[in-house]
Amino acid sequence: MAQCLGTLVLVVGASGVGKDTLINGARTALAADPRFAFARRLVTRPADHTLEDHVSIDEAGFLALEKAGRLALSWQAHGLHYGLPLSVNTDLALGKVVIANGSRQTLPQAIKAFPCCVVMVIAAEISLRARRLAARGREDQDQVAGSAGP
Repeated sequence: MAQCLGTLVLVVGASGVGKDTLINGARTALAADPRFAFARRLVTRPADHTLEDHVSIDEAGFLALEKAGRLALSWQAHGLHYGLPLSVNTDLALGKVVIANGSRQTLPQAIKAFPCCVVMVIAAEISLRARRLAARGREDQDQVAGSAGP
């Protein structure tokens, strides 16, 4: 196994489990500690910093970055494109613990790309997830009803 300088912590779980709430709490608690970095995902949807601190990008711009190898990790879910910026690699090379909102579907790719990857799986009771999804208003009624899956 390759020697690691830093550690990538991927926070994963179904929509509505509270990943962003936990990440934002950790960001606040660790703000003064230079050993930690928080990756801001690039997402092909408008930014809403009350729900998730991400960088909004259009699909053409995202695909151009992906094609040019300018993303540390990328994936598709819910009809959107998601990616982690190359700054993740820089922070890891500096020995930092990088915390990022990830995706369960990309774990094999992430673990292969980042040998010192730790996965934090977040779960929440199904009815709580459905209430959270309905409250944020991003998913339609069918998507909220379908959130009962894993």
